[in-house]
Amino acid sequence: MTMKHAGTDKKSFILYTDSYQQLAKLSDAKLGLLMRCIFDYQIMGTYETNDPIVDFAMAGLVAQFDRDSSKWLETKEKLSKAGRKGGLARASKAKQGKAIQAVSVSVSDSVSDSVSENKKRGEKKKRASKSEIADILDPIPESRRKLIDTWLKYKAERNERYKPTGLKSFIKKWSTVSNADFEKMIEKSMASNYSGVFELRPEEKEPERKLKKTQSV
Repeated sequence: MTMKHAGTDKKSFILYTDSYQQLAKLSDAKLGLLMRCIFDYQIMGTYETNDPIVDFAMAGLVAQFDRDSSKWLETKEKLSKAGRKGGLARASKAKQGKAIQAVSVSVSDSVSDSVSENKKRGEKKKRASKSEIADILDPIPESRRKLIDTWLKYKAERNERYKPTGLKSFIKKWSTVSNADFEKMIEKSMASNYSGVFELRPEEKEPERKLKKTQSV
C-alpha cells in the first residue's frame, strides 16, 4: 500500500516506547521492512509496501507521525511570528536610536557652534575693550598712568576689570588728587585687599607745598 503526507523539513522524528509491544511481535525481516517504510515516509512523505502486517503497523505509526508534524509546524509558526515581531521591534528601536543619535549630534553641533560663536564674540569684545582702555590711558601723563596701571593690574588679579566707561569715571573722580596721595590711596587699598580706592583721611594726606612770596626792597 502507498501512503502520502505533506512532507516537512524536519530533520528528526520520534518513536515512542509504548509502540514497542506491537512492533516486538514482528520478525526481524518485517521489522527491517517497517524501518525502511518509516524513513521513506519521513523523508519523502510516502511509503510503499505489499506486506499487510507491515502496512498495518505503519498505519498506527503514520497517525502518530502526522500528529507530531502538526504540532511541530504549529510551534515553528509561533516561533517564526515571535521572531518577526522581535526583529521589527529591534529594527524600530535601532531606527529610534539612530534618530535620537542624529538629533543629539545636531544639538551637540548647534551648541558647539553657538559656544564657539559666543567665544569669538567675547574675544572680539575683549580686544575692543583693551583698545578703548589703551586710548583712554594714552593722553594721561606717564607718572599718573603708571599709578593707574598698577591699580588695573591689581584689579585683574582679583578678576575684576574696568570697562571703558567705568575707567573714565574712575580717572575723572580722582583727577584732582595729587600723585603722592593717589599712590598712597592705591597702596592702602591693595594692602587691605579692598576692591575700590578710598579718599585718605586729612592726617594721611601729603602736606601741600606753598610757594614763598619774596618782597622786593
